[in-house]
Amino acid sequence: MAPGKASLWQPGGMTEQPDAVPLRDRDLAPVAVLIGDPTRAAMLAALAEGHALPADRAARSLGEARTCYDHLAGRRGVQLRDRLLAADALRRDDRDHRLTATGRERMREIGVDVGAAEAARRVFARSCVDWTQRRPHLAGALPSAITARLVGLGWLSPGTGRGLRVAAGFDRRLGEWLPDPGAVSSRRARCPRDRGGSP
Repeated sequence: MAPGKASLWQPGGMTEQPDAVPLRDRDLAPVAVLIGDPTRAAMLAALAEGHALPADRAARSLGEARTCYDHLAGRRGVQLRDRLLAADALRRDDRDHRLTATGRERMREIGVDVGAAEAARRVFARSCVDWTQRRPHLAGALPSAITARLVGLGWLSPGTGRGLRVAAGFDRRLGEWLPDPGAVSSRRARCPRDRGGSP
């Protein structure tokens, strides 16, 4: 096919369209947003960027980490909520969550502006059932601010469509920021010093 020309499927095969606009120049992203299936939306957004994204890869990517509106979703979004609760940074109040004194300190550590989140005219932190994990992640002003900060710190980066790329050191950084009480207890139980033995 000649450069700068697009093709169109018709019965009998692909036919060249001399006056058509190349696919990479079309603005398909707004169309992707209107698609109810996020996997198909990601595939269409990839086409808008000039490359194909297989359905299985799109599904895996969105299941791992993506934005749901402006907050973190997917496995990593569910993980974030779990860790905030386990670290006593958040406490549940039915569907909503409130930030504890510990939580305010944790937000300060990574530079999340809690005051701006509290002043926003929207829900602060509410459970939102994740469509891939079938468990809740967090929606609202606080998780939006956290997500933006994690991207700013390089823990996450924009992917295709709504997808987010997870940095190689994400789990280590998350563990340093929000230590997993279960993991800490397990490490202490295995430590000879804690059992009265020699170091």
